[in-house]
Amino acid sequence: MSLEEKLNKEEVHFLNRAFEIAVDAVANNEVPVGCVFVFEGQEVAFGRNDVNRSKNPTYHAEMVALEMMKQWCTDNGRELEDVMRCTTLYVTLEPCIMCASALYHLHLKKILYGAANERFGGLLSVGTREKYGAKHFIEIMPNLNVSRAVKLLKEFYEKQNPFCPEEKRKIKKPKKSRSIDDTSDDVTVVDI
Repeated sequence: MSLEEKLNKEEVHFLNRAFEIAVDAVANNEVPVGCVFVFEGQEVAFGRNDVNRSKNPTYHAEMVALEMMKQWCTDNGRELEDVMRCTTLYVTLEPCIMCASALYHLHLKKILYGAANERFGGLLSVGTREKYGAKHFIEIMPNLNVSRAVKLLKEFYEKQNPFCPEEKRKIKKPKKSRSIDDTSDDVTVVDI
């Protein structure tokens, strides 16, 4: 099923916007995660990973966008929790446990994401609402554009991280070319 068959026009637009932001992250040597907060049909905040530049391991896309969202609420005389109850997050990758926990406790209404984060995902993959002690339910639409999210991640991880200390860098080996008979998959895709 295509993205246009799963989502309405507005949802497709904002998910594509999140992917545009993720491309900017790659261009800035950051893990390619981008996100957009949408309130009453308007983008009010956005973010991309900013861990390497800031040297702050908590500056994930969602946390950067939450800072912008808090400022938007202040500028518009709104309470963050009231706005979050009516806000949708579009993000390229399932939020990690830290970000997901924050989103539950801020009572976010809905999340749409491109691909699962099987190692650190805080919504459905590793963490869950129950693990955070959250009573609030977030409507979750997962795995909406897995191939696009995985392609960006591969693009980032194929490069050498210029922020990594030299003594910790891994030497990238040339990839073995695949034969036509090789039917193994690099990615497990779960589409709901």
